[in-house]
Amino acid sequence: MLESILKELGVNLDEAFEDSPNLPSDISNLKDNIESDYDTFKIEAAQKKGGGNYFLYFKEVSPRDREKRKEILQDLINNGILSKDSEIKGGGEEGYYANTTINGNKYKIWVKGSGGKFTTDTDLKEGLVVLLYNSSVEEPFTKENFQSNFNKLKEASFEGVSTIENKLKSYLNIFDENIDAASKSKAALDALNDPLSSALTIKKAYPDKKIIRDGAFNTIRQLGAQTTGIDADKWNPGDVYLQISEPEIPSLDSLKKDPTPWAKLNALFVNNWGDNDAALVSISLKQERAQAGKAKGFLKKFQPSSVEGTQKEYNLTDDEMKWTPEQYNEGINIIKEKFKSRFAEGNPSVEYKFDKNPSQPNQLRAKYSAYKSLDYLLDHFKQEEDVSAVSALAGLAAYGMSVSGVNPTFFKITGNSSGNPTTPSKFPAGAASRLTPGTKIVIEDRPTNGEIGISLSIDIMKGNEVIDTKKLTVVARNNGGKQGTIDLKPGK
Repeated sequence: MLESILKELGVNLDEAFEDSPNLPSDISNLKDNIESDYDTFKIEAAQKKGGGNYFLYFKEVSPRDREKRKEILQDLINNGILSKDSEIKGGGEEGYYANTTINGNKYKIWVKGSGGKFTTDTDLKEGLVVLLYNSSVEEPFTKENFQSNFNKLKEASFEGVSTIENKLKSYLNIFDENIDAASKSKAALDALNDPLSSALTIKKAYPDKKIIRDGAFNTIRQLGAQTTGIDADKWNPGDVYLQISEPEIPSLDSLKKDPTPWAKLNALFVNNWGDNDAALVSISLKQERAQAGKAKGFLKKFQPSSVEGTQKEYNLTDDEMKWTPEQYNEGINIIKEKFKSRFAEGNPSVEYKFDKNPSQPNQLRAKYSAYKSLDYLLDHFKQEEDVSAVSALAGLAAYGMSVSGVNPTFFKITGNSSGNPTTPSKFPAGAASRLTPGTKIVIEDRPTNGEIGISLSIDIMKGNEVIDTKKLTVVARNNGGKQGTIDLKPGK
């Protein structure tokens, strides 16, 4: 069980990362400086990748956590290990790198994660929130109190997370078997303090209740998807429900007879944080560096294949996977021209930052995949009268934030690595959205990665009232292989 958990979390059990042979002295010295002067995360290896690119692998950093890797790069610059004039670039599927000069030589320094014992996945992060809520842990984990806090965590009930009980126990065993190392590891402390922050936030408003992630939770989500026709987590993005009282769940047959069936389901949830006037509280859990949302389901929702001249599939086909660089370039350039006409080139509300296409083959394929996903989405709106491409992007952003117009009230809690309670953000029932009046949409396509970024501002509305404004970046990218996807990231 332990081995399978570690493999699932991206921990390489077969081989350690090792230095490339014959590293230039600049890179060997850089690695030595990191080992001696940077103790937040331990460097494991430096590897040469060609063209002045070098990968630095850090222990206890998830290979999937691009924002953590960017944070490490910034630390290296702030601490003077990389020169202060180093410039962080990238952000695509390969992550971030620093353009830097060492002894007059130019390098691209990439930070990579080699994984580690304390890396978590979504199930574990959410399960830990429930487990910590059930525990008697009341203060953040530190080196000094780690053992006593961990003993309290081990005594907690697994009520609400029975479906992943064995997985959680296996993960806790990793700490138990490495307790001294865990108490001194920032990765280990962050892995427990981030969910503790969320758990304490919930416990402060709702002590001595029950958090559920199975049973009634799954039943209600299934009913929500069946009655609204959208993904369950887009109808209600709650990752867990806090149970105030036993919910009276309507049957599917009774909901089918109702013209607005989701209203009965939405009535199961409170509308104000701290209230007890309904059976449940819907809580969306986010980590400190989490993205704003995912919108891939929006692609699946539409099938524009019946419209002549439109994309039939948003993922790459088997044939496209075999394309030459010349074919990818041609495909990208065709869609670029379509974008200009879609957004009426010259429109003062849209700024284009198109650049040349990537030169690296993997980035070129990823760029085509990103364009294809967006093109697929916008093709759908050819079927809708008076729906512009700009409105399509606003709708995409709203979908990614789970502002669907049929959603119940939910509360988003963003944990923090300090372990201290935070303040929930409210998304009211039936919230709608619009493009913020006067906002400028910026479409950015850089040659250094395989992504397309579209920056915009969205107003969250309740009736005619603006209750919040979100600056967002819609990011179309490739997940590796055939898959195209669309994410939302907090904007600047």
